Amino acid sequence: MILLGIIAFLFPVTSIKTVGIIMGLLFLIIAVILFISGVTEIIVSRVLASASIILALLCIIFSWILIFNPAVVSAIISFIIYLLGILMIIFGIFNLITGQFFKPFSMMGLTSMIFGILFIILGVFLRNPLYLGIVVGIWLIISGILSIFGDNDVNYIDV
Repeated sequence: MILLGIIAFLFPVTSIKTVGIIMGLLFLIIAVILFISGVTEIIVSRVLASASIILALLCIIFSWILIFNPAVVSAIISFIIYLLGILMIIFGIFNLITGQFFKPFSMMGLTSMIFGILFIILGVFLRNPLYLGIVVGIWLIISGILSIFGDNDVNYIDV
């Protein structure tokens, strides 16, 4: 986690481009699966086959856009920043609750809640994904350090 945080902190634009390429490749894989599914469904239902092939073509177009146009990735990430902030706050609350039984989770939960709020604020005031990459890097570094140097006196609850 610390290594990913350092990479995202030092190279935020490259990290965002990498995310776009990975998302594009995933959509290409989905397109191949949909196309194969559509070709094999022709015998059963021409409507389902046509829908699968059309979805495959749309996935191919979307994957090429994600791979070769970083501006689209930035727009998607700027929308997702709000969702990520909300998810981090929820994750933080769960970790605070779990922290009652396993102490290292309480600090990680507090850190997640703080950075979730920071993500939402960044989403409102800053539209530049460069800052998002830096904040993600800082969060990963702090979470990694907290998980390493957390309370080593671990008491588990028998279920």
